[in-house]
Amino acid sequence: MEFNSGATYNNFIYSDIEDGEVNNDKWVREELNEGRGHYFEGTYWLNNRVGLGLGYQKSISTWDSIEYYDEESYRDFRSDYNLSSSYGRLAYRLNNNVNLDLALGNYSYSEDYYADYSWLEKDSNKKVLIGEGYGYRVGKEVNHNLSERLSLNTKAFYQQAKINLLESYDNDKGSLIEIEEDKVLGISGLGISLGVSYRF
Repeated sequence: MEFNSGATYNNFIYSDIEDGEVNNDKWVREELNEGRGHYFEGTYWLNNRVGLGLGYQKSISTWDSIEYYDEESYRDFRSDYNLSSSYGRLAYRLNNNVNLDLALGNYSYSEDYYADYSWLEKDSNKKVLIGEGYGYRVGKEVNHNLSERLSLNTKAFYQQAKINLLESYDNDKGSLIEIEEDKVLGISGLGISLGVSYRF
């Protein structure tokens, strides 16, 4: 049995998908194309080559800005895009140091909006979009043994998910409402991770 945990850096591409057609020109602020996060996974090795496992990963992409109108008056706001998944993992060991990785998972997505106005007593903090879907990840992992049981690992991977958008924020009602029409958000991109593995 092997447990692995670490940090990730992701480069995301967001796409609108309608009637099977993919529009890769969906505009988002540049900072939201970069996501940082973490992961945790456990793998049971069936033999010297093949392992099965379960894992969880989460990443957050953030854009923020502040506008000053005078020395005491300002507006500070931020958008967070959150992507997480619980997944099953198939690992294939090429040699003692290199593994190939395939993961299939259930993805959750949300967008949060925060705003702080100096002239208001309360900050604005609301979730503006929620969705769920499925996706996959393929990657190559390199292990650097520190001891018989402990190793440092690096991974390069590609992931892709299709998110069914379920709820969006309605300004008139002041809450999330169900999205009646079918709307799909595509999220894909490359990523790298740095983690630590411990083998029992």
